[in-house]
Amino acid sequence: EVEIDAARTRLLLLGLAAAEIAELESSGELRRAAAIRAPRSGVVVRRQVAEGDAVMSGSPLLTIADLSRVWIQLEAFETDLESLRVGQEVVIAVATDTIDRRRGRIAFIDPVIDRRSRTARLRVLLDNERRPDGSWRFRPGQRVDARVDVALDRTGEPVAADGEAQPALAIPRSSVLLTGRRVVAFRLQGGGPDDLEFDPDALPASVGYELVELRIGPLARAADSDRLAEYYPVLETLGGRPGLPRRPPLAPGQVVVTEGGLLLDSQAQLAGRPSLLFPDGREATADPHAGH
Repeated sequence: EVEIDAARTRLLLLGLAAAEIAELESSGELRRAAAIRAPRSGVVVRRQVAEGDAVMSGSPLLTIADLSRVWIQLEAFETDLESLRVGQEVVIAVATDTIDRRRGRIAFIDPVIDRRSRTARLRVLLDNERRPDGSWRFRPGQRVDARVDVALDRTGEPVAADGEAQPALAIPRSSVLLTGRRVVAFRLQGGGPDDLEFDPDALPASVGYELVELRIGPLARAADSDRLAEYYPVLETLGGRPGLPRRPPLAPGQVVVTEGGLLLDSQAQLAGRPSLLFPDGREATADPHAGH
């Protein structure tokens, strides 16, 4: 009886159910194999044993995942980490299906930045669901695209969770010319030097272009736009050439160039006027095509 109890205990430790052990005892048959069931249902995502292998006690055989709730591992550049907080909503789409989107929230932000990619990992907990064919929508190892909408204040800083977004002066992304140190744009002038506000659909006969140097915030997207309308918040209009009167700062209602800015900048360089690379215009080179 002691040996039977010991055998029953070993079978329980191996994972056999008590009902299966009772059936084995009542049948009186000698069986060379028994079914060991997983402690929970799920999907086998890794198999670490093959038929005929010898295993030791405690050795992992299979890795089973419950895909009804999944972790989405995202990577965010270190320059974007200041705008991210635990609890923020994330819009996630499968790379092969950008129309169907799911929403989750940031559950964890890795405090360590990868030195090679200069990114930190984010973890998003998401409820998974099955497709009509029975497959899971999100699968282990799958690539996804994610977007986090962050409201900015007038200074270009993220608005607190309990705060309200404020209208800010912004300039289209296509209007901005930038290097690692300077950011410039071209503003349209009307008939006079102080004529800076006019209807862009009814331009005067004579139009000029003025280079303005800016300090901008992070690239943002218009909240009320269904299309990809990207803007830079304008934090400050910097001074112009030394010794000249300071020009009025960029303001709402003024018109900026959205196409052809690089062409205007190259013409300014050839003419010796202030440009993106030469703030005072004095280092401009001669026209390389002169005399050809």
